[in-house]
Amino acid sequence: MPNPSRRAFLTNLATAATGPLVLGQRAFAQNLSARVDAAALRQRIEALSMFGRRSGGAFSDGVSRVAYSDADVAGRRYMIDLMRAAGLDPRVDPAGNIFGHRAGTDASLPPILFGSHIDSVPNGGNFDGDLGSQTCARAIRWRWSSGLPKNPRPLPVSTAAESSPEM
Repeated sequence: MPNPSRRAFLTNLATAATGPLVLGQRAFAQNLSARVDAAALRQRIEALSMFGRRSGGAFSDGVSRVAYSDADVAGRRYMIDLMRAAGLDPRVDPAGNIFGHRAGTDASLPPILFGSHIDSVPNGGNFDGDLGSQTCARAIRWRWSSGLPKNPRPLPVSTAAESSPEM
């Protein structure tokens, strides 16, 4: 089977992530906690931005968190701490990808992955992968606390999605 295009992949991913919400509209309507806590989200993104921010720089200056750099490793430690605080069991594969696992209550259901990356290009923005990783973590917490099916919920934080180490 050929690899799907990026557009097809993202469409399939969005369908997989939101399909259960459509099927579970009653549960969604009864659970208004699905709203985003913007202040908490911003606090987590600002805290993550400290790893790779230039000395004396501001949030608006962006970050340089190139894959495998000291800043990237420190940011990954921060994400692992957040995963543990959220009740996930973080594991790191040989490439450095982090998977925050949470077992489901129904072993017959397939896992659903929600995740992104936290590395950046040199002098990159604060929202690309960081926002994706943080909102995916929130989606996992919400789905777990809602009445929706309890699939296993790995939260991947991928390595080198935006950057590569300088050679």
